[in-house]
Amino acid sequence: MVDSLAHRAMKLEKSSEVTSGAPVKWKPDSGTDKHLRANNCDSNLTGVTPEMFNNYFGKNILVWQGAFTEQVYKCDLPAIKTRAIICVHPRKLAELIVDSNRVKVYNKLSLGRNDEMILQLGIDTENGPFGHGETKVVRNLTKPPFVKKSIEVVSLMHCRRFKDWNDNKGYGYCVITRAVNQEPNDMLVSKSADRSRSEILISANIIRPLVLTDGKLVSDLVCITHMNSPGVPMYIAKKIGQNSAKNFVTDVRAVLEEN
Repeated sequence: MVDSLAHRAMKLEKSSEVTSGAPVKWKPDSGTDKHLRANNCDSNLTGVTPEMFNNYFGKNILVWQGAFTEQVYKCDLPAIKTRAIICVHPRKLAELIVDSNRVKVYNKLSLGRNDEMILQLGIDTENGPFGHGETKVVRNLTKPPFVKKSIEVVSLMHCRRFKDWNDNKGYGYCVITRAVNQEPNDMLVSKSADRSRSEILISANIIRPLVLTDGKLVSDLVCITHMNSPGVPMYIAKKIGQNSAKNFVTDVRAVLEEN
């Protein structure tokens, strides 16, 4: 299952208007479109290497909204993709995202995330009982603005390292989250009346290594989020989704780049 999730995340990231059978079409927001035009790049950043991306866009956070072209569950809901350079080692960034005890330091909306079930520890694990990487079930609680109830998500979280075939800079990491289906008698179902249920259809943080001109190894981060929040109006969900995606990058930078 986690292998399929990892493959799905990579396919969504690479999806473009010119990709045959692309599952999603990505459209840049107005700010991203201006940056792309200023650097003579198309909306898919065709031919743009991580080094070129860093030279062109520096500290800017690029944002796209995705429309699904395939018939999958909740394909009518948009996906959000961001890309930015984080000046920290890829492994350190992956460790932060996976560590449930540190969620609040970069997510201002979070009320906490608990590890409900640990299946396998170690993001660098290879050929373990559950395959590669670290896998666990987590319960995340958030309180978005303009929403009366807090939002609860119970998800499978998986992190593994990978290496692009033509990349000699070292390992990257992929952190994937997918909602866990819950039946009424499931032991993971919350009994709290002040919480509404939400689904992470897929959330992926794809971290690739980038070597700066001074020799420092940093992270080229792509984030993809596709969520279903039944208790949140669509227009609010879209705004929260885009703002949260950009705030995630900003807050992670504040935590890691100052240390």
